Amino acid sequence: MADRDVPREPPPHRRVFDLPGDPPAPRDGFPLVPHRAPGHDAERFPPIPEQRSSAEDDRRPERARPAPAPRTLVRPRLLALLDAVRDRRPVLLAAPAGHGKTTLLDQYAATWRGPVAAVRFTIGDDRGPGDVREAVLARVRAPGTLLVLDDLHLLPHAAHTFELLAADPPAGAHLLAAGRPVLGLNLSRAELAHIVVVGPDDLRLRWWEVDRLFTEVHGCPADAVLAWDATWLTGGWAAPLHEFLLCTRDLGPRQVRRTLTAPGVPFAAGYLDRQVLDELGADVRDFLMRVAIMPELTPGDCASADSPAARATAATLLRRAESAGVLTRSGAAYLAEPLLRHLLVHRFATTSPEAPAVFAAAASRLRAAGDPLGAAWAAFLARDRHALRELMDRHPMLIGAALPEHWHGILRAFAGSASSVDRHAMRRLAEEFGIVVGGTAPGAPTDADATGVAAVLPGFGEVPEVPLDDDGFMVRALSPMGAGDYRAAAARFDAFLLDQDGPSAAAAGLFRVLCGLLSGHGADVHDVESAAQRVARTGPAWLGRVARAGLTLTGAPEYRGEADAVRAACDRLGDVWGGVLAGHMGACAGILRGEPDPDALAESGRRLAEAGMAAMATWSLAYEALARAQLALPEAAELARRAEHEAMLRKLPGALVIARCARLLAEPGAPDVDPDTVADEAVRLGIRLETFLRARRVAADPPVTPVDIRCFGGFAARLAGKPLDLLQLAPQSRVLFRLLALHAGRPVHREVLAAALWPDAPADAAFHRLQTAVYKLRRFLEPDRGPRGVSEFVPFEDGAYRLRLPEGSYLDIAAAEDALTRARQAAARGDTLAEARGLRELLAVADALLLPETGPEEWVIGPRERWSDAVAEARGRLAEQGSCLAGEPSPRVPR
Repeated sequence: MADRDVPREPPPHRRVFDLPGDPPAPRDGFPLVPHRAPGHDAERFPPIPEQRSSAEDDRRPERARPAPAPRTLVRPRLLALLDAVRDRRPVLLAAPAGHGKTTLLDQYAATWRGPVAAVRFTIGDDRGPGDVREAVLARVRAPGTLLVLDDLHLLPHAAHTFELLAADPPAGAHLLAAGRPVLGLNLSRAELAHIVVVGPDDLRLRWWEVDRLFTEVHGCPADAVLAWDATWLTGGWAAPLHEFLLCTRDLGPRQVRRTLTAPGVPFAAGYLDRQVLDELGADVRDFLMRVAIMPELTPGDCASADSPAARATAATLLRRAESAGVLTRSGAAYLAEPLLRHLLVHRFATTSPEAPAVFAAAASRLRAAGDPLGAAWAAFLARDRHALRELMDRHPMLIGAALPEHWHGILRAFAGSASSVDRHAMRRLAEEFGIVVGGTAPGAPTDADATGVAAVLPGFGEVPEVPLDDDGFMVRALSPMGAGDYRAAAARFDAFLLDQDGPSAAAAGLFRVLCGLLSGHGADVHDVESAAQRVARTGPAWLGRVARAGLTLTGAPEYRGEADAVRAACDRLGDVWGGVLAGHMGACAGILRGEPDPDALAESGRRLAEAGMAAMATWSLAYEALARAQLALPEAAELARRAEHEAMLRKLPGALVIARCARLLAEPGAPDVDPDTVADEAVRLGIRLETFLRARRVAADPPVTPVDIRCFGGFAARLAGKPLDLLQLAPQSRVLFRLLALHAGRPVHREVLAAALWPDAPADAAFHRLQTAVYKLRRFLEPDRGPRGVSEFVPFEDGAYRLRLPEGSYLDIAAAEDALTRARQAAARGDTLAEARGLRELLAVADALLLPETGPEEWVIGPRERWSDAVAEARGRLAEQGSCLAGEPSPRVPR
């Protein structure tokens, strides 16, 4: 049976079919990706009458290959979501018009190594689910076929049809479907539990993707702030962004921005009318205009009168809007696209004499519900200057951080002068955080303009504001984070997030995940992306740039260049503070992923010093010393001593720990650096030493095949001292590699592996895929092994595979197992000191998420919980002994 893991050439023909019916309607897609990728022979045939045989089809003359598509945007995170179809899991793209579903289907089909049968449904096809299923299955003529269904929502019984295909797919086929939200789909059925639904939130363009779309695809002049504002206004909706680019293609920068900020979103109004509003009844349109000011719609909030009949009418209208794809359900509420809300609110404000009264009532309701930003907009539209000024005085930082500068300026101008802000306290906090040094530059904003921690760099103008809560609670978390006390900072951010929401909470969530990354514990890349996206929806723009640069710290291959892109954008915009910070994060990312680059860190330190950011420059110096020590460069010891002195002088305990890590590597056995003291201080600050104490030395006589494999905090492998590029390995072989490493060299029966990796596949198919994955893994690890040679790394013994490592290799899971065993044996014989030593070694290795890139797969959940419990137990036991707060040791440096 054909499968993606079987080495084979791409098929010479890919046939794309439309089911018989009316002519296709115009696509609502948006060319993020080509309809057919260059380099793939994909032919489109006209509808084939039922009586025509497949032999007659094959005799049709070939058509010329289509011209190469223009340069387009590729989004790896979405392709990874769709990759679930390779494991026989049906995938459904369900989103309103204009989210790029069709183009994403085409992009994924172009990567499929096997036959593709594409079916696009058309208006007027009124056949029943059974008839449609039979017609679709007839298109699957070979095992391993990717079955692509587009415009599923045009069928009269779309949900039932998809359920039939997903519950009983054709043998050997992989189902990928798309359409507008399919109502009535019963995913609670056991046979449908494996379906993957990709919704509108997944398909939205992130801010960094919009930035790339503008510059790399459409060739627009670089303007990261414009990309930010466009994302905020459109909510990342693909088609309106495309409309904006088409409307402004030949305009100058000032006209482009004027087009974006014009009331009534004129660049997208025509599209929204054609694709969304014209399909609604007049009563639904009028209803939506009246309630669009509310960010979340419920029958109770939308009812004009507090009566059961009014709520019932509102509920009916909301359901009709949902059926038309205008609203999406979120719990008990309905949500509309931000851009559509802007258009509806503008039309209601300019056409209805009732608008001021409706907006005034909405302002009171939103204020009572704890939404000051929504209340401020409603008060502005109601022309209630007094209410707006009161809201902006009470919540200056929250409102200021949530809005792009243009829209915030509109509110500020209408409200009038704001109350003064304690600017001296803000400056003091900024200097504590290590952001600025120096006095006020000419033209600095007045107290009335401050909406956060704003400060000034000598010669560089204003530093962007740090969004804070109005009560100043989050201030107490930023200072320890800047000093490197990640444990205290994380605890304070967590406490803040318990009862906060909105822009300040988004900023706190971003800083929280950055604490985990910078401390060496790592974080799930999806968590970091979610935090960055929340910031992108709330602002301010400079913090969004920090969030985008922070994606580089995850080590994910698709985000390695984000920090460099942010630095380049900041340099173009004159954002010195953002540029140097992005460069610093990009340089630090090399340390975190085990690829130190001392030259990049030296350059980062120089830029930070020139910007007057002395505290951050000290951090960069400590990291540079560590990078040189990891590479065993001769100047490492002297640089480490200088970084140690600077960190003590500026009272940066975290940088001091990093500098002493450099000394432990560069000067092993130095009398003035005690490993246990460094370990205890790292535990107090929440720093995972094992991430930083990774020597990258080349031994005088290295073994032939030494292997270094890390599973905690992110999967990484080195062979003969050189990092392995795991992206060169097939996806299922990568998963197999991680699974075998998880068993720490113990044999794993092939049935266990097949069931873990392909739980829904037939046994024969699963075993065939396993053999293919093993074959590719062996070739990757042992490229010089002959076709019939015995595998040194992945032998097959008694029906089981195992990962066999040569003598002298290092596997962190095995090291954690050894430390835990020794600690428990010492506890059994009453040796408290030996137990504490073993527990410290355990925490040095295992105090991070196990295989974060794997996600919530069943085979990794149990080991994750086991190691999480072991780490918690170790901390508790060490606390009982009173040895330290959480007991991290002076870790062993793997040789």
